[in-house]
Amino acid sequence: MSEILIEHRFTSLNDYIEAERSNKYIAAHIKKNETEIARVSALTSGVTIDRYPVSVLFQWHRTDQRTDPDNIQFGAKFVLDGLVKAGVLENDGWKHIKGIQHEFFLSAHDYVTVVFLEAK
Repeated sequence: MSEILIEHRFTSLNDYIEAERSNKYIAAHIKKNETEIARVSALTSGVTIDRYPVSVLFQWHRTDQRTDPDNIQFGAKFVLDGLVKAGVLENDGWKHIKGIQHEFFLSAHDYVTVVFLEAK
């Protein structure tokens, strides 16, 4: 079991949709920035995946409950894209990822832990 800690509060789905509707360049900037945050975190973690497929568990930590879990988990898109760009994951398609799970916790600060589990 390997894991990566990303100290960041990823944009929720509702906030991303609002950005897209106001200006497509803002949404593109959000995707680029948040993918880069995940990429850098993955590179500094030293994690490598050598057996596929994997299951991915996202443990979302938030300081409040103002955002619904389904909006929070949208950040998984940016995280997985960043992990592919970092070379931690070969790809984020069906051949490499068997399952994705999400857990949600109240915490003193915002972050996400990405846990890689051997797929069953």
